[in-house]
Amino acid sequence: MTDSQQLPPESLAPNTTPVTTRLLAEWHEATLRVRAILVLYLSIGAWGGLYGGIALSREFHNAWAWAASFLILEPIGLACLLALVSIVFPNSAVTELLAGALSRARLALWLILSGLGGVILFVVC
Repeated sequence: MTDSQQLPPESLAPNTTPVTTRLLAEWHEATLRVRAILVLYLSIGAWGGLYGGIALSREFHNAWAWAASFLILEPIGLACLLALVSIVFPNSAVTELLAGALSRARLALWLILSGLGGVILFVVC
């Protein structure tokens, strides 16, 4: 792809974060196959995270289910949904929300990894 076909940074929203700029630059450099796979994965992640959080909190009415829903599933689903929308509409106001959603999803990843590490230590010791 030539430089004239890429999205120039000045055409983005004025408050676009570096993460969003990098995501959109990678999107414009990707082939059609990679774009289709990325849209598919983001759609599955958004639906699975948001619907999974709702289903988990409706089915189980205890603090652990609500914590898993609000601290793990919903941030991941929201980050996938906002990334999908900001790829399709790069100049929208949603791109500003993506950085905050990615930081919440990063926290969810650390919670998952620390829980997995705790389970491994419990089984080994």
